[in-house]
Order: sequence, then C-alpha cells, then structure tokens
Amino acid sequence: MGCGQSSIDKDIERDRAAAAKVHKLLLLGTGNSGKSTFFKQLKQIHGGGFQDDEFSSASKHIQDSIVIQMKNLLNTFKSPENDEFKVDLPAELVQSAKKVSNLSPEQPLSVVVEDIEKLWAHQTIKDA
Repeated sequence: MGCGQSSIDKDIERDRAAAAKVHKLLLLGTGNSGKSTFFKQLKQIHGGGFQDDEFSSASKHIQDSIVIQMKNLLNTFKSPENDEFKVDLPAELVQSAKKVSNLSPEQPLSVVVEDIEKLWAHQTIKDA
C-alpha cells in the first residue's frame, strides 16, 4: 500500500507542476471593446502566429466592423422623425452617408470604401 501512496503523491506533484505552468485570463468588456483583438495579439506574439485562414477571417471581420461602426456613427446624425440627416453636411457627404447607411450585409466593403474615406475626412464626423 505504501508503494501505491508514493505513486499517487508523484502523480499529484506532477499535475500540480503542470497546472502551475497554465495561466488563465478572464477578459471582460463590452462588445467591440478589443477582447478578441487582445487575445489574438497574445496568440501572435506567444503562440506561433496565425494560419492563412485566420488572416482572411480577421480581414472580413475588420471590414464588417468598419461598416457597422460607421453606420452607428451616422445614425447619431439622423432625425428620429423622418430618418433624414439632421446635421448640415455637404451634398456629396449626404450621398455618401446614405450609401453607407443603406449598404446591405451581402454587398462588399469595396462598394463604400471611398464614401467611408470621405465621411471620415470631414470634421463633423471626426468630432463625433
């Protein structure tokens, strides 16, 4: 019986040493606050890098986030009564804002890239 106890002690000690090498991290935050980005950066730095499919997936996610966040920003400029833009923007920016706001999920980002660039360059959008 003494032999069995020694083996159990060794197993426990081995498991304890292995567990000491494991680090757990709880990332808290709202959506789009950077939790996944932080984890991906840790993986890139300490975990051997990304696979090719991860790059294309991340690229699509970034593009989607750009459109979503620009739409959210533009919604702050809309009047709740008639869904029109309540801020005085030059005509070409109103057209760009409408184009971005009406972009459907199946349309590629390339359809509105220039419009997003124009909007982002305008001081009113930057101030928001």
